[in-house]
Order: sequence, then structure tokens, then C-alpha cells
Amino acid sequence: MNFKNLLLHLQNVLIFYVKYINPILHILFSYFIIMGNFVEATIKEIKNIYKDGSAPSDSTISRRIDLARSALGKKEHQIISLQEYCNYFSIRYSE
Repeated sequence: MNFKNLLLHLQNVLIFYVKYINPILHILFSYFIIMGNFVEATIKEIKNIYKDGSAPSDSTISRRIDLARSALGKKEHQIISLQEYCNYFSIRYSE
């Protein structure tokens, strides 16, 4: 195998990786990263953030969840994580 054939072979391997392997790895890693640290932003979870009892009402939290979801570009059926909610409203939160 000469140098030109080697380069062509490497190019084909790279194209195969970019087209097929990389998207699969991206999906798998995204799933494990998201699901490993994912806590859904529910009214109960958001109320638990406020330690001093100054939590907003349920309806206010619900409106804020909808606002954050639309601002983050998610559709109505998609959920947002508690971390995304806190980041959007600049609330300090650590799991």
C-alpha cells in the first residue's frame, strides 16, 4: 500500500466515523450525561430550593416553568431540568 492509498483509506475511515459513529456516540453520551444528573423541574422540586419558606405560589412556579421552557426553545411537551430552571432565573442551586 503506497502513501496515496493510505491517505485515501484514512479519508474513508474518517468519513465513516463522522457520518455514522460520531452521531451514535453523541446520542449515547448525551443520554448518560443528561439522565445521570437530570431532575425534572416540578413545582415540588422548585419549592424545595427555597429553604427559608419564601417559595412562590404554585401558579407562579407553573408560569415560570412555562416561561423558562419557551425561552430555552423547548416545545410544550418537553420537560426542563431543575438545573435549567435555576440557571434561567439565576437561582443558586447545587444537587
